[in-house]
Amino acid sequence: MTAYESVPEVLKNYNNCMNLKRNHQHEPVKTQKWEEALTSITQTIGMRLPEQSDRSDKEFINSIVKEVKNLLANIPIVEKPPREVTNQSRGIFFVPARRLEIAHSEKPENWTWSSIHDERSEADIEVATLITVYWLHITGNFHTRKLTPGTKYEVVFILNLDDTASGWEEPVTLTLKLEHRGGSHSIQERTLCLDDCIGDGNNCLDIQVGEFEAPPKSAAAKIFFSLHQYVDTDRKDGLVVKGVAIRPTAMDHVTI
Repeated sequence: MTAYESVPEVLKNYNNCMNLKRNHQHEPVKTQKWEEALTSITQTIGMRLPEQSDRSDKEFINSIVKEVKNLLANIPIVEKPPREVTNQSRGIFFVPARRLEIAHSEKPENWTWSSIHDERSEADIEVATLITVYWLHITGNFHTRKLTPGTKYEVVFILNLDDTASGWEEPVTLTLKLEHRGGSHSIQERTLCLDDCIGDGNNCLDIQVGEFEAPPKSAAAKIFFSLHQYVDTDRKDGLVVKGVAIRPTAMDHVTI
């Protein structure tokens, strides 16, 4: 039985037990067994109703349904994607949204996950859609050993911004760090006001973080990239995160 099949079954059994308990109030032995069954069922999904609770049976069942929906909302639609996807003909590497560290993305009240058809890649991809946050923080990393030495690359966040998006009046900060063996590193940082992009007719945004030249494979480095905005008085929404592309700069801006 799958998780999706077991949830309705548990709720159905729970409801049946509640009805049986009420119908046999005059038989204490039976009702005690129903109470034990109720405890077992609710423990199965990690919830219980205390004996002295002021919540009604209906309220408790509704809370179970809500909790189940929250859990299901964060289950990936597809198996966890590879760390990166490669378009070998173009030399592009793509880090999917699921491989990024997105603060609070495990909370369905802040972010939801869904599968969409991306026209540019002509494939179904899983994306993170921002419901509401005040504190935005997205990070990721990539190893340069897979890149062509001496080639100049750019790191680009692939995003969508709804026409009704709000809370983007203050700029976001984009950071790119190239860390070499031995500890030496270089950092690029820039700011961008996403509010200027709302309602411009181009909802798909390629936001460049920075550029770098791929080092020799014998001295391969690691890049770290981030997008953040810590203005906790601005309630932000309407952002869709597809992933991050690492692509040669000497090419048309077409992602995989």
